[in-house]
Amino acid sequence: MRTSFMTLVILTALTVSACIPTNRDRRVESNSPFDPYNQTIITDGQTFKTMQGDGQHLLHGTPQNQPYQQVAKGKIALLLPLTGKHQKIGQALLQSSQLALFDINQSGIELIPLDTKGTAQGASAAVEQAAQSGAKIILGPLFADAVSAAGQAAKRHNLTVIGFTTDWNKAGGNIFTMGILPFDQGARLAQYAATKNKKRVAILSPNTKYSNAVISSFEQSARAYGITVTHKIAIGKTTAAIKQN
Repeated sequence: MRTSFMTLVILTALTVSACIPTNRDRRVESNSPFDPYNQTIITDGQTFKTMQGDGQHLLHGTPQNQPYQQVAKGKIALLLPLTGKHQKIGQALLQSSQLALFDINQSGIELIPLDTKGTAQGASAAVEQAAQSGAKIILGPLFADAVSAAGQAAKRHNLTVIGFTTDWNKAGGNIFTMGILPFDQGARLAQYAATKNKKRVAILSPNTKYSNAVISSFEQSARAYGITVTHKIAIGKTTAAIKQN
């Protein structure tokens, strides 16, 4: 599963590096009546799934019907926490990325792993190394603060960053995110509840911005399935329980 995801990420990075649209040739279409964020960018015959929030675009997917042999070639910098407290995650993703290159089986692709040490400062330094190495695009880093720092550093070199964070607020300008976003999670949970014929549900969740986004998306989709949210309990510094129906 992890290797398949990294194959998708690498293919997306190569294609995006070759044909990210400009404002002049970009058009946006809405795809979902339940999720105003879910949109498509269409340019030069290529279709990119996106999430749009706060006026910025977030990459979410890969060009459709894009055969491996047509994917652009070049150097890809991979920014991961290869040392530090998150090094196990970083090493696992690195190994998956290396295996993904075998899945793609295409010459002319060079993966450049760079250590962020799990920090924003490390991410900025890794971007400088990536630029000096001639990378065309940057994958990672893994965490939200590091993605922001990498994006700022990459902008000086006219490089695009595709971060692995699920914090959609970090996207914008030259920063894209790729991962499971809260809007997708909420809609999928509602779909699952509908398949199980659940018409009344209670929600127990952490009291965080991310969780609230998931819940909001769930509630929008749930209404379309005829599902009623009876209670909501947010657990955090101040636990709040709301009875709705």
